[in-house]
This record gives sequence, C-alpha cells and structure tokens, in this order.
Amino acid sequence: MKGQLEYLARQIGTPSKMYQGTDTSDCVAASMQVQLARTQPAEYMRIAGGLIFDGKATLHGPDGGTSEIKLDKAAVWTSDGRKVRETTSELIQQSFMSYARKRFPPQPGDKNPPGGARGVFGGKGGGLTMREAEGLYENLTGRYASALAVTPGNRDAATQAVVEAARDGRSFQIGLGSDEGGHMVTLLGVRKDAKGRLMARFSDSETGSSRLMKWDKFKQLIDGIVLPSEFADPFVGARTGSSDDHGGGAIPTDPSAIGRGTTAPAPTSGGRRGTGGSALGG
Repeated sequence: MKGQLEYLARQIGTPSKMYQGTDTSDCVAASMQVQLARTQPAEYMRIAGGLIFDGKATLHGPDGGTSEIKLDKAAVWTSDGRKVRETTSELIQQSFMSYARKRFPPQPGDKNPPGGARGVFGGKGGGLTMREAEGLYENLTGRYASALAVTPGNRDAATQAVVEAARDGRSFQIGLGSDEGGHMVTLLGVRKDAKGRLMARFSDSETGSSRLMKWDKFKQLIDGIVLPSEFADPFVGARTGSSDDHGGGAIPTDPSAIGRGTTAPAPTSGGRRGTGGSALGG
C-alpha cells in the first residue's frame, strides 16, 4: 500500500511523466491521467485511490449524473513481452480503457468517419474512438468537451481554437497522426520561445516526458481534438447538459462545420453527443 501511495504522489508531482509502456494502445488513458493529475489532483487521487484500494470509484459527469468505474484486475497479467510501466499506471490506464469501451460501445462510423478524417489512430489493440475519448474525458473531469475530427478543410479554424484554449491556460487532449498511425498527447501550452517562434508543449506518454515542437509542424499533425466545450461551442452548438446527451445518444455534429457557424448532423463527433468518431490509439 505504501508503494502505491508513493507512486500516486509522484504522479501528481510530475504528471507530464505518465508512461504508457511499449506496445500498448493506452495513450488515451495515459493522457487522461496527465489531464486529471495536472488540473484536478485531489479528484485524481480520489479516483485512482478508489480503484487501487477499493477496486472501484464513482465518477461524476458534467450533467450531475454518476457512474462506476471498476478496477481491471486482468491488467496485471497482460504485460508479457513489453517494457512494463509501473503497476499503478498499468492498473489505472487499463481501468480507464475498459470503462470507456464498456460505457461507449462501438457505433457505425466510429472507425471510418466521413470527410477525410483519420479512421484509426494506431495502436495494435485499436485504442479508443473519439466518442470514447470524449466520454472518458467528461466522466473523469466532470466537464463538458467536444471531440472534433480535424481534416484539411477545417484545420485552420480548429487549430486556432486550440491556440485560444491553450492561451487561456487549458490543457486537453490532441490526436496526432502520421503515415505510421496516430497517438494521443496532452497539450500543456502554446507559447513563443526566446526566438519568437510559436511552440507547442505537450506531455507524451510514449516517452513519459514533456516535449516541445514548433507550432507549424505540430499543427499539421493534428487529426483530432478533445476540446473544452466553451471553445468548441461556436462550431458545434451549446451543450444541453441532459442525461441523454451525456450518455452519447444525441445527434453528433459534422466537424467540417468548424468555421462555418453551422450545426449540420453528421456521423462524426464524440461521447456525449454522438455516435461516431476516429479511433485514437498509440
């Protein structure tokens, strides 16, 4: 027990160093660890402590509803053949992944969204869809968010919303794509360096470290965003806060509407509102 408490204290002290291990698809869960430990350390300790010591914890959604997350005990026995992360992260990340998959089961269009959006963000086990990532974010943090697929048609407007949210001091999840697949990271800030260059700082669970990248390069890699709702509402409409909406039963919004001020129904969005989304792995 003492060792687990020490690990949790260390995670809260240096949240950007969360590590997902190698050959795992748990980047979404690891990024949510970073998010929660960085912005709501007491809530992270409550949820993580409940999972580790009681085998379960109650999550409080942004609409006032509650749900139960349970410890995925099988996680301890599935690490053969890979560099194992610390047991605390192993249990928490696998429990986060299991919760999202059970609470937000696959829907048509989740892994093959329209509009040129990336279908699967790497991950040998498939990772999580955008809908699952949004739902997990909302239930862990108790705050509304919008999962948006970023395409060539909406990249400029979507990434400008990212800059505005980051400058407001928010951290949130970014799906980065490449020819080899994709990976979810936690954006920690967007600021100019000493040379006046705009830089993105993010936590990367593949390396267990905080990294810097030129914004122009980072911007072109963005394929998905779990964006705080107040920054996405101008694009996808205000949140109702209803229990049905929170559970993912409402009509999603076409992410290509970003910048047009429209809210046309389409099968790509996130956990609370929709039934579609890109898969995020890593």
